[in-house]
Amino acid sequence: MATRALTRLNNVLCRGILNKVTTGKVPTAKITLLADETYDAIEFAQDWGFISSPPDDGTTELIVSFLRGQRDQGTVLKSFNRTYSLKNGSNIDLLPGETALYNKVSGNYFIFKADGSMLLQHHVSGTFIKINNDGTISLSSTSQSITIDTPQVTLTGNLTVNGEVLDNATGAHVNAHTVRDMRTIFNAHVHSGVAAGGSNSAAPTTTQ
Repeated sequence: MATRALTRLNNVLCRGILNKVTTGKVPTAKITLLADETYDAIEFAQDWGFISSPPDDGTTELIVSFLRGQRDQGTVLKSFNRTYSLKNGSNIDLLPGETALYNKVSGNYFIFKADGSMLLQHHVSGTFIKINNDGTISLSSTSQSITIDTPQVTLTGNLTVNGEVLDNATGAHVNAHTVRDMRTIFNAHVHSGVAAGGSNSAAPTTTQ
């Protein structure tokens, strides 16, 4: 009896390999334990607010719990993957107190940093959004354009632009001139029909 109890106790926690995840209201997993035991439809426990489907190519390791050692009452408690870790995918070392979400395919990651800032980065292009610890926000894209697709953008403060500004770039009334172009045209325009005295000039014309 003691031997049976010890065996059952040893079977409560096991290590295994993930073969497949079936998502749904209650995600389940097909797993293989290190003793080459294969089980299907094992409940895959997910933390509140998070859901994941780890790689099923044989590289995802599991910690599995079996209630009272019964193989028909198993639950996957934890999953981890050494091959597609944040360190391997993006060569990122987390500092003490930091937390990250990451994607194994592209190496994209979202880090809550120890200094209070947050960083969301696209690993391939280098595009990132960073909320600094002082509350300022940085959006950077060195190789890709950024599109804001919305019918209205409102700025309550000032707008500073280092490059060119072009309005009505598409549509029925296409504007071919940037704000700088229009300023140059305005500065160079001339008036005809000017008379001495208090008369008004004619409407301005442009020279192009």
